Amino acid sequence: PDRRGDDAVSVVADLTWTTAPARPPMAAPLRMVDTWYARFAGEHLEIVARTAVRADDPGLRGIPTGPVMLPGMFAVETLCQAMALGAGRRGRPVPVLREILSVRYPAPMPSGEPMTMWVLAQPAPGGLWNVAAEGTRADGTTTSRTRAVFGPEPVPGTHPEPARAAEPRRAWSAS
Repeated sequence: PDRRGDDAVSVVADLTWTTAPARPPMAAPLRMVDTWYARFAGEHLEIVARTAVRADDPGLRGIPTGPVMLPGMFAVETLCQAMALGAGRRGRPVPVLREILSVRYPAPMPSGEPMTMWVLAQPAPGGLWNVAAEGTRADGTTTSRTRAVFGPEPVPGTHPEPARAAEPRRAWSAS
């Protein structure tokens, strides 16, 4: 079904959307997550974040004339804010982006479209998270695929060996 393999796609719990802060502390004043929810499925953390691409957003000023498209790095920022909101709760430290292993932008994300970021985070040694994420438009078209490593803020002068993110596999969805 819809190019994602034969994995089961079903909602297994009632989820409540949370409105993100107007000025997120991790990237003020840039807000790239409007609503989100997170849940643990075993050891894995699943996060879904939604945002609207708005042509009048201050972060999109200076985009060349023509149709406004969300620049690719804004998808990475959406992932960073989703991880900070979803993984940095219940007394856990807010994880920061440590390494981008892979990022792809197979289709544009035009203004006026809602973007959904599907995140699967697996805990790794040293407080790290192996993360696979996929951004989609409302019609289900994939606009970004990212594999990254998140973790605690690194101690200055140290360079820990990064963990490697698992292949993205979305086996759940939400309405």
